[in-house]
Amino acid sequence: MPFLEGRTLREALRQSRFSPDRAAVLVRQLGSAIAANHETGMVHRDLKPENLMLTRDSQPIQVVIIDFGTAGLRGAESQLAATTLLAGSFHYMAPERLTGHYAPASDTFAFAVIILEMATGKRLSDLHAYYSDGAFRRELEDALRQSAGSAVAGGLADSLLPAFHPDPRLRPQDILAWTEQIAALLELARPASG
Repeated sequence: MPFLEGRTLREALRQSRFSPDRAAVLVRQLGSAIAANHETGMVHRDLKPENLMLTRDSQPIQVVIIDFGTAGLRGAESQLAATTLLAGSFHYMAPERLTGHYAPASDTFAFAVIILEMATGKRLSDLHAYYSDGAFRRELEDALRQSAGSAVAGGLADSLLPAFHPDPRLRPQDILAWTEQIAALLELARPASG
């Protein structure tokens, strides 16, 4: 394994909030990396800021996914794979992981939590409403409004919302298209002042 000089995304998030433009760059890079990983038949199963290395602080920033120790082979198309290993980080763990199942959509769920954290400084578990609550989408939009501004907060909430669906089959399947949609909205973001 090569030595990576840099810091984890967790360390970077502790030091300062990400601008929407900086988050957009990372979203595109991670979307591409996750899609490439899935194409090889692997599911990471433990995506979190601690497993994402930023190798350069200056432009161009480069993000590298690390720690494939809990990775698993993806199941047949539209099938959940089963495992007896319950490893991962609770804040980023998709609901099906709690029942011993996983799919590429499990990584999509974790990635959406990471995007929310980059954009707002909040994890999904910091929201008071659950996906099944009628207030969930509104609370998601409210969290995004402060950092992204009113003009794009609704669009970002609508783009992130399906990635949090409890049924992995109903999460975005084309991670590159989904990633591009979110990154484009982040580039349009104008944080709320004051």
